[in-house]
Amino acid sequence: MRKNLLFALVTAMALGSTACAAGDVTESNALSGTILEETAQEETAAEETTETLENTQGQEQPDEQAQQHEQAHHNREDFLPMFSYNMVLADLGYDPLEAAAYDYLAFEYNRVSDVDHVLIPYAKIVDIDEDNPEDILLYGDYYLWEFEKQDDTLVAVSGGHCPGIIHLERFGEGENASYSPVGTMDEAFTDEDAKDLFGEYYDRYVEIASDDETRDKEYALVIADYVKANKLKVTKYQFGGEDAVKLPESRLGQ
Repeated sequence: MRKNLLFALVTAMALGSTACAAGDVTESNALSGTILEETAQEETAAEETTETLENTQGQEQPDEQAQQHEQAHHNREDFLPMFSYNMVLADLGYDPLEAAAYDYLAFEYNRVSDVDHVLIPYAKIVDIDEDNPEDILLYGDYYLWEFEKQDDTLVAVSGGHCPGIIHLERFGEGENASYSPVGTMDEAFTDEDAKDLFGEYYDRYVEIASDDETRDKEYALVIADYVKANKLKVTKYQFGGEDAVKLPESRLGQ
């Protein structure tokens, strides 16, 4: 795969941030009755919002971007569901660290993704520092590509290489441990960045990152598993100006 395509998604990494839709700008109205009516409507809406928040307190609030992604054009043949580790890869052998890495990349970057596209990540863990359970450092070689569906082909429209450190918080111990992303990923944009970030793990990172053959093979399987898990009518994938490649057989259901 090509590493030199524009990686337009890197700048929107803030965990937990959501886009705030700009409200309608109402032109000034000299009629006091209209103003009072609008004010009453705003107060009613605010009360309803407060009541809704109180009723859902303690529950996980749905992500606005995720809802938009799943609801828009869901009956269209070219609609691409969001990538989910649990749906795509968990049956192959659940790994809580791997799950945290995949879902962080797919979910957080998807906040800036085109609603008709899907972001499919590839995560290769280099090492982990668990000294601080509230800020676990997951060193990894990460790739993320944004795809659109053209006929029976998933075509990469942007993306690339984004190695770095994902920060996680651990809950529980041993086999019951789970991990949740905290803060933003520390990304290596250059080799000097990688040396600074990976430190003692740098040589291991270079070994993994330079193995294009293994990465391309494994990433193709992730794409194939995504296609099968979501029952898409897709048989090929394509990067940049390269020829489309037939998807390998999915590992799901084997």
